[in-house]
Amino acid sequence: MNSLPCGNFSHTLPYAGMNMSWIYYSLAMLFSGYDEIKIYINDTHNATSNVVTIKFIIMESPCENEGICEGKNDSSFPLYPCQHPNRAEGFDKYYRCLCKPGYTGIHCEFEMDECVSSPCTEPHVCYNQINGYKCACPQDDPKCDFKPWIVAVGVVWGLMFLFIILAALYRCKVKKSMSSLYHWSWEDLNAKLF
Repeated sequence: MNSLPCGNFSHTLPYAGMNMSWIYYSLAMLFSGYDEIKIYINDTHNATSNVVTIKFIIMESPCENEGICEGKNDSSFPLYPCQHPNRAEGFDKYYRCLCKPGYTGIHCEFEMDECVSSPCTEPHVCYNQINGYKCACPQDDPKCDFKPWIVAVGVVWGLMFLFIILAALYRCKVKKSMSSLYHWSWEDLNAKLF
């Protein structure tokens, strides 16, 4: 550890903290509530310290999937912030979980299944994702979007488009050649007649 185990209380130690030997214990608490630890110290001369009682509170935090604790705004109880010791007495009485999008449940323990409403059209299937879904081809038919009749329709439309373009070009050419055949002016007509 990089810091003294007593943290802000180091100034009350009988000796400088760096000149003392320390034993570290980690406790895994699988409950919430109030608890205490009693400690005494023996030195090498068999001298014993006074019993030191450390009382602590283990606050319940049941929100899952990054849910956030929020105090209940209930008229029968005052609104307690999530850091208040009342969390040790029971989370659900004074608090609730605010779930991230895509999760639901009292403690945000369930992922919402957006595919329940069947939002995808045939031949696609719905793949549930966190806070959303994806419509795609089934895994056993990854090319479900490709249909041979779509290619045939595309070819027919392409040929029709080409035919229309060629017909328009032919018409323009015929019109141009016809206008040069029948093109004359008043001067030409006067010269022929007189």
